[in-house]
Amino acid sequence: VVHSFSNTVTKTVNPDDLQPYINSLPKCLQASVNINVNPGDIPQTLNVNGFYGGGNLVINAASTVSTYTHTVPNIVVQNCSNPLVNVYGFTATNTTGNSFYTNKNSGFIYFNKCFAFEGSKSTASHHGFYNNESSLVYVSNCYVNNKFAAYVGSRVTMNVNAPTDETNSSNTHVFYANGGGEIRLLNRGTIQGDNIFTRAGNSRIVY
Repeated sequence: VVHSFSNTVTKTVNPDDLQPYINSLPKCLQASVNINVNPGDIPQTLNVNGFYGGGNLVINAASTVSTYTHTVPNIVVQNCSNPLVNVYGFTATNTTGNSFYTNKNSGFIYFNKCFAFEGSKSTASHHGFYNNESSLVYVSNCYVNNKFAAYVGSRVTMNVNAPTDETNSSNTHVFYANGGGEIRLLNRGTIQGDNIFTRAGNSRIVY
């Protein structure tokens, strides 16, 4: 039972059942929930919204980046204050907007080994990872290709761990800070893109 005080609840779901299962969870997580997702395509936006309490929420897909075994148009994590939401191993195929979007979270949001891409370079405001007003967002070992901006930090700090040469390719902007936001590069390899560091106004990029 998810709302018990047991340590962890583990559930394996098919792609079509992932959103319904997330929707079935109580918003107050008093136990941690690990969701293992079988390979396949999720047909709609994956929404993680409004969780609080003391439990973590971990969503596990592929174990390596850009394998295309677990695809989703885009993922939105917002209004969460529980200690951790961990999203692992998804490929986002959205070509009309942001691939991974975080908004107004006060808990720790962690994206690991996720892939965002478009077939050709985007000239519109389509971004890979966009953090808006979420104070604890970490992106690690992810790959972004052909987006207008790979990583956007708006109003608050976004932390990016990019240790390999595959971090970014053919993006108009790689690290883009605006609205007084800050992007902190914890580690980085060789980075490709037209504009590696872009900031607007009093925003900062720290590396």
